[in-house]
This record gives sequence, structure tokens and C-alpha cells, in this order.
Amino acid sequence: MKKLAKKSTKPKLSLVKKTNIGKNKPPRHFNRRVAKKSGKPMNKIEINSSSKSDRHKQNHKAKQTVKTTRRTDTVKEKNIKEPIRSNAEVESDDGRSEEELDEEDLSYFESEGRNAQFMLEVQDSNFSQQRKRKREKENQLEAYEQVPRELEETDPRKKLKALLPLKHKSGLEYRWEQKNDVVEDISEQDDPTEKHIDEIEVKQLPALSTIELFARRQQKLSSKKKEIAALASATIQDPEFSTHRLKALCMILQEEDVEIMVTIRKLAMVSLLEVFKDIAPGYRIREWGDKANQVKLSKGVKILRDFEEGLLKFFKKYLEFLEQTIKNYIKPKRLSKMTEEEVEIHEKSGVTREKLAVIANKCLCNMAIHLPHFNYHNNILSVIVPLMASEHQEMSDECCETMRTIFRQDIAGNSTLAAVKFISQLVKSKSYLVDSKVLDTFLSLRIKEVNIKDHDEERKKKVLDHKKKKMALSRSQRRHKKQLAKLEVEMQAANAAENKKEKLKLHTDTIQVVFTTYFRILKKSSKSALMPSVLEGLAKFAHLINLEFFDDLIDVLNSLIQSGDLQYRESLHCVLTAMHILSGQGEVLNIDPSKFYNHLYNTMLSVHAGQSSKDAVIVLDCLDVMINKKRRLVNIQRVLAFIKRLSVASMQSLPNAAMAFLASATQAMKAYPRSDLLLDNESTGSGVYQPELPEPEHCCAQNTALWELHLMKKHYHPHVHLYAQHLLKGCPVTGAGSLGPELARRTPVKVCEVFDSSQMNFNPTIENLIGKAPSQKSQASISENFLQAEFQDFAAKYESYDDSQDVL
Repeated sequence: MKKLAKKSTKPKLSLVKKTNIGKNKPPRHFNRRVAKKSGKPMNKIEINSSSKSDRHKQNHKAKQTVKTTRRTDTVKEKNIKEPIRSNAEVESDDGRSEEELDEEDLSYFESEGRNAQFMLEVQDSNFSQQRKRKREKENQLEAYEQVPRELEETDPRKKLKALLPLKHKSGLEYRWEQKNDVVEDISEQDDPTEKHIDEIEVKQLPALSTIELFARRQQKLSSKKKEIAALASATIQDPEFSTHRLKALCMILQEEDVEIMVTIRKLAMVSLLEVFKDIAPGYRIREWGDKANQVKLSKGVKILRDFEEGLLKFFKKYLEFLEQTIKNYIKPKRLSKMTEEEVEIHEKSGVTREKLAVIANKCLCNMAIHLPHFNYHNNILSVIVPLMASEHQEMSDECCETMRTIFRQDIAGNSTLAAVKFISQLVKSKSYLVDSKVLDTFLSLRIKEVNIKDHDEERKKKVLDHKKKKMALSRSQRRHKKQLAKLEVEMQAANAAENKKEKLKLHTDTIQVVFTTYFRILKKSSKSALMPSVLEGLAKFAHLINLEFFDDLIDVLNSLIQSGDLQYRESLHCVLTAMHILSGQGEVLNIDPSKFYNHLYNTMLSVHAGQSSKDAVIVLDCLDVMINKKRRLVNIQRVLAFIKRLSVASMQSLPNAAMAFLASATQAMKAYPRSDLLLDNESTGSGVYQPELPEPEHCCAQNTALWELHLMKKHYHPHVHLYAQHLLKGCPVTGAGSLGPELARRTPVKVCEVFDSSQMNFNPTIENLIGKAPSQKSQASISENFLQAEFQDFAAKYESYDDSQDVL
């Protein structure tokens, strides 16, 4: 029966085997069940199919794994710890698990292990490799952590400190560095390691002689000079591809070698100045920013844009360096915030900082003159203008001269307006306590015409006209007109020619800032040292003042004259300003100018008669406005008094001023023919001439004559002689006593400037007056004849003396 039972079981097993032949996978539902019960897939099962006993063991192990997975799942679900059970209980559980297995599962466990290959292939190769790398890395880190951080050598005075390891393909490389710290020996006994420490100390370099030091410095200078020259010349030759050379030149500005620092920085500053003046384009570079990356550019445009961006970048760095160099001298760090060492260095480096600041200031002034159209010009002006009030005389004069040059050369007016605003802010910030040369720069302004009309009324008219035109036009016509307006704006921006309307607007804004500064000084600080400059400026630009300020300004000028606090030059400027106001638009005003005539008449004799004749020009300007330009409006008595006063003033003046006064008298006599009374010896009318009276109308000038002209005929200057003779002849146009065409065309002010001898230039030259210089032979013969004649006279006197003695 047993044999029959065994035979009956074999076919079933054989049937299971036949179904699994050629299949390398387990039953269909096995993996799901095991994974569901264990919570994770089974990656590896070791099966040995060498013998039947091994097969039974394999089946037994698989059953046990299933049982353990079930047990763990039930424990997790109930979250209760099971007590330790006996072997009998475990066997009973095994029996229950066998009954729960299906025939398909049982046939799989009883197979010969053909399906083990499938489970082995399930292994994740990447996962095993990652685990292997992680173990190796952990082993390396453990080895590194176990290494001591500091190692000691045989010498206790030196130690080794661990550095960060280097990572290679082969692994980590550990490094150590030797410490230089020397431990002080407390014991007083001689230690053999002390000799070793003394040997380690740095050996001092041998002392160099003065000649060797000088030779080394010259060698360094020559190498740096060659480098700067090569970089500068290469940049000028090919500027579009020389941005890196500009960077190298800017790096040389930061030279730190004490021996050549000052000289090299000076050379670098001047070289970069010439380079930027040469390669800077004739237009203002637009800063694109993020917009440049949004548009695709052609190759040529991209090269040009890269060049412009690099140029602006290093030009800005150069300007920042110049500004910082000047600030290090003008506004150094406060001594209270410095350490003792910094204070000593600051005191020793004063001369060096001054030299560098002077060169930096000259570079900025030069760029302000030659690059008024380029970027950052207003930034340059903001640095230069405060230096006009500096205590350093050289820098201050350089900045003032730069401002005058900018005012003369600027045609458009943009730079002029910016500079005038900066100067006005400077004067206000200093509470008007600046040198007069700062305000004297306004006299170089080339402004002859401004828009004096009321801007508010103009705007209102424009708005009304625009509304009327808008009502008359259709929608398409308005659109077309807007497009034309945009096109005109673009064309004006691209056109290089100056716009007259824009220029007039800029000049108007400039003159408003100038007058605001002048009026503030007149109102707040009438006794300031700037008063002469203010009055001189008002006299020059008086024809540009708005009509609304005339009454108040005339009252202020008259009060200044009557106060007596002004010198004669300042009072002359007051008179000139008042007469300019009253001769133009001020003719409409009902103001009596007689007080200004009286003041000029009394001040003429106080004009400086020494080396300079600059004050004579002011007198001539006043007379031109008060007499020559107001024909038939001035009393003849007043005209005669001024002509007489001019002839008196010519006798105490230098030749150029004397000629200018006589030329002014000539113009007055031509404008007023009745003034020839002064050339007649006989007096007309009653009274006696009284030159000491302050009022020219009541001094009886018609009862005197121009007798000073007879003395001026004997003047050593030939042209003074010509003018005096011309007046005595009655100012003829042709014939005897007439002036040449050159002298007749010149105004009195021009005559004073042309014949000025302040530079030791005599006009005409001496050679033209006396002819050719005599030769040496003629000079010798002249001297011999002179000596011979003198000797003969002396001999004749001696003979006559002897004869008289004999007679006695």
C-alpha cells in the first residue's frame, strides 16, 4: 500500500514538472502573495538542487520564510508583542501553513530549482554598486577621522598642522604643513635647538649704496615707461580691439612700488588722458543696459557696441581714480580717526599727495575742455567747480581758467548751463565767502541774446493755438501731424547743426541763474568782497535784465553809490550798469539819470594813472553809453564839461589811456558840432569856469578852452601828438591834421587795448621812429667828433682864462 501510495503521488509531481518545463518564472500569483504578506519583494533565494534531500530543505526554508512574514504582519497590525512559544506550537503553525498553500505553490517549492535564475536576475545591479561605493567612502572617512590633526616632530618647537585633503581618482591625498611658531624656552640653560632657530631667522640684505639704489630705480622706471608707451600706442592704433590694453593701463594707476609709485602714476594719468582724448568718439555713447541682450546684432555692430561699453567702463574707472586722488589731498581722513602709525604716514606723504593731486586736477581740466560732448562731462564739472574755491593756489587758478575756456568755446550752451549751476551752488554753500575770481568767470560768458518775454504767457498762447488747430483738424490729420512731429524730433537729434530755439532757451536759463546769484549778493551781503565782480557782471549783462527788475535795481545801485562804502572802480561799475539799464528798455521808465552823470564827472579824475589803464576802459564805456549813443538827448553844457574833463584826464594818464580819452573827445565833438566853442579863446556867456563843482551842467565849461592840447602836441608818443593836433584843427576828415584810416576806424576802447604798454611793448616800435640803427663805424666817428669838439671848447675856455690873467 505504501508503494502504491508513492506511485500515485509521482504522476502528480511529474505533471507539475511538465507544466513548468521551459519556464524560468514562478507561478503567476506567487510573487504578489509573498510581497503582500512580507511588505517587500524577495530579491534572492538560495536553492541547491544537487540532491533530493537538499530539495526538501529548500522547501522547508521557503515555508519558514512565509511563516515569518505572516507573523510579522500580524504583529505590526496588532502592535502587540508576542510571547516566546514552544517548538510544538511552531510545528502546529507549520502544519496550518502547509494546508493553506495551493498545489501550484507547492509544486514550485518542490521544483528542482530551475526558477531560481529568475529571482537572481531580479537583483538591482545599480543598487549594489551604490552600496559598495558608500561603504568605501565611509571606510575612507573613518580612516581620515582617525588620523591626528597635529603631528609632532622630534623638534618640540615645531609642529605640523593638517591641511585639507586633495581628492583624486585613486582616492584622498592627505597633506601637512609645518608651523613657524617658535616656542620660547623658559629654562635659562643653553639648549642646542637655539642655534638651529637662529639659523632659521631671515638674513638681512646687504646695504646698497646711493648709486646702486638710483640705478635700480632708473631700471624700474625705464621698464615701466616702455610698458606704458607700448600699451598707449597700441591702443591708439587699434582702439576697437584694445579694451584689454585699457584695463592694463588702469591697473598701472594702482602702482604700489614705493620707489617709482609717484612717477609711474603721473605718467599713467597723463598717458590715459591722451589716449581717451584720441579714441573717444565725437558723440555721446548711449548706455544700453539690459536692452542690448534683447536684440540680435550683426557682427560689426556687436564689435562697435563692445568697444563702446569697454571704453565707458574704463573711462569711468579713470575718472574715479582722479577724483579719489584729489580727495586724498583736499579732504583727507580725520586725524582723530587715525592710528598713530597712520598719522605719521599721513604727515610724511603730504608732498606726494599734493603732487599727484595737481596732476589729477590738470587731467580733469583738460578733459573738461576737450571732451565737452562725451559722457560724464557733468560729473567732471562737479569735481572741478569746488576746487575753484580751494586754498591751493595752483589748482584754484587752473580750475578758474578752465571754466573761462569752457564758457568761451561752448557754442551749444549745455556745458555752460551745467557749469553756471555748479558755480552758483558753490557760492551759496560757502555763504558768499569765496574769492572774487570765482564770479569773474561769468564775465567770459558769450551770451548776447535771450528770450526776455514772459514764459507763462507764451505757454498759454501755445495751448490756445493748439486747441484751435485741434478742433479744425480731422482725426487722420491729427495722426499725420503727430507722426511728422516725431520725425522732426528724430531729425533734429541726428542733425549736427545747432538749433537756434534750443540755444536761445539754454542761454535764457543760464542768464537767469547768473542774475539770481548776483541779486542774492546785492540783497544779503552788500559789503561782501564779491561786490566788484557782481557790479561788473551786472554792467556787462545789464541789457539782458528783465524790465520788471529795473526800478528796484536802480534804487539799489543809487543807494550803494551814496553810501560811500564803494571804491571808485566799483562805483564806476554801478554807473555803467544803471546807464545800460536806462539806455535800452529802461527809456520807457521815468527815471532821472542826472545823479549818475554827476558821479561819473566827479570820479574821472580819480582813475588810476599808474601801470594799469584798465579803469580807463570803464570810463570810456560809460561815456559811450551816456553821451555818444544819446545824441540830441544830452544838454550841451554837460557835453562841454565832459570834453574838458577828458582833456584834463589825458595829461595824467599813460599813452594808451591818453589816446583813448582824446579819441572819445573827438567822437563827442563830431556828435555835437557846437562843442567847437572850446577851441576858441574868447569866452561866450557869463561866468567863470569852476572845475571843482560836482554838477557838470553848472560849471560854466563854455567859458574855458582846451589849452591842454597844446601841451599834448609835445608828447613823446607820436600818436598822442597826432590826436592832439587833430583836435586843435577841428577834427578834419581829410587834409592837414586828419587821422590815418587805421586810427580813424578804431574806437576809444580798441585804441586803449592796441597801444597798451603793460607788456613792455612800445607801439610803434622804436626803430620805425628813428630809422635804421647806425653802424659801428658811424658810431665811432660820431663819438670821436663829439669828444674833439668838447676838447676844443675846453681849450678855448682855458686860453681865454690865461689871457685874462696876463692882462691883470
